[in-house]
Amino acid sequence: MRLIPSLMIFGILKHGICSSNTDRHIDGQSQPLFPRNSLVRDLLQYTYPRGSLLQSLAADDNSTLIRVSDGGLGIPIGYNQTYNDVFVNSNGQILFGRDNIHNNIPHPVNNYTGPDMLAPYWTDLYPVGGNNGYVFYNTYRADNPVDHAIVSKADFGVLLNSGISDFSAKWVLVVTWWNTKITDFPEDDRITFQCILMTDFITTYAIYNYMSVNVDPNHTREKVAIGYKTNVQNFSNSHSLKDDVFLLSSYRGNTGEHGVWFYVIADDNDCKWKPCQNGGSCVEKYGGYKCLCATGFTGVNCEIDINECLTSPCFNGTCLNNPGSFTCDCYPGFKAKLCDQDINECNYPTMPCKNGATCNNNIGSFTCTCAPGWSGSVCDQDIDECTSTPCVYGTCINTQGSYHCNCPPGVKGQHCNQDVNECHDIQPCHNDGTCVNTVGTFRCTCAAGYAGLTCSFEFSKIHAGLDVVGK
Repeated sequence: MRLIPSLMIFGILKHGICSSNTDRHIDGQSQPLFPRNSLVRDLLQYTYPRGSLLQSLAADDNSTLIRVSDGGLGIPIGYNQTYNDVFVNSNGQILFGRDNIHNNIPHPVNNYTGPDMLAPYWTDLYPVGGNNGYVFYNTYRADNPVDHAIVSKADFGVLLNSGISDFSAKWVLVVTWWNTKITDFPEDDRITFQCILMTDFITTYAIYNYMSVNVDPNHTREKVAIGYKTNVQNFSNSHSLKDDVFLLSSYRGNTGEHGVWFYVIADDNDCKWKPCQNGGSCVEKYGGYKCLCATGFTGVNCEIDINECLTSPCFNGTCLNNPGSFTCDCYPGFKAKLCDQDINECNYPTMPCKNGATCNNNIGSFTCTCAPGWSGSVCDQDIDECTSTPCVYGTCINTQGSYHCNCPPGVKGQHCNQDVNECHDIQPCHNDGTCVNTVGTFRCTCAAGYAGLTCSFEFSKIHAGLDVVGK
């Protein structure tokens, strides 16, 4: 393949950018307006050299480590995350971080939450080795004169598709899954695609180029996922996990070219990645950003919930911490957000104290002063006064809140403790008899010639045999 000298590329590039009408859009992806200038399309040539067998994988479910060394700088991925270790594996993935050497996952996972990853064509691929199927990988550096043409080609691809005015890659990774097959495909169904990863150690971009992906989806039961995952974004291509993913070379990508897709993996517009969590607002600063956190959150990205309960805000209750806030579970007798207001239970529409009792409000509670004959915390229990035998003479009858005494003849008063003076009240002695009062009754001292309880019997009539009944 003939590579255009870098000076010539950049000379044409300015014209290409102006005529391509390319604008940056949400999530850092470009959506060019078509058609492109025909000269730019002719010069684009997204396909990169595949490399040599010395840098290839030919074994199934295999990975290789690629170290990035540039004065301690790593590849920026997502937001505020860099990696010096890149793992290329046979199953259409590029993973980041030294701990991911064993993350050669053959089958795509819905709602993937694993390590940061590029997924150019994530499925159970089989390089088939000696049968002309490999995974090639190669790196290029801007400070290596031999690599200058490839690095310039990567610059051109970024500038054309991103809409930015300046980019100079310092490190480029080209991975080619060459003539590979999906595990259960027939032997003659092979696919070839590339992933080009380029970074200036401030921003990072990727191009997925599906050079030869035109196979019959009916030949396999495998699923294929396409996209990428960073610490701030989980992006899935519109063809991902669909049957048309097996015909990607036939579909026009977001670059405007058939089978070619361009992605922004990290850039220096920090707020674009929406790093501020939990409702925090992002403010761009030189060399970074600042999150203005919503009430109840703290941390660089407002990712830390403040536990307000540590300051014991609830005066008379239990504190319950919530994301970004707290609530107080008030003890009985208190109210308000901080449980700092006493409830006047005596003002309840239904009085708490029963049966004519007097309600006395206290801090956090109340007491009832019961009316006579009642007891209990709310004066709802009748006192059985008869248990104290209040009736001196007679029978005690208990009633709700009171009692009364049924007095026998000759006794009166509330407690049947007052003697009735029959001699004064009813003068029971007849025929000049003298009445002598006694407790509960009386006695008559009869005049001569008379007898009986009330001196009502005359002796002469008794002796004569007269009927004196009723006399």
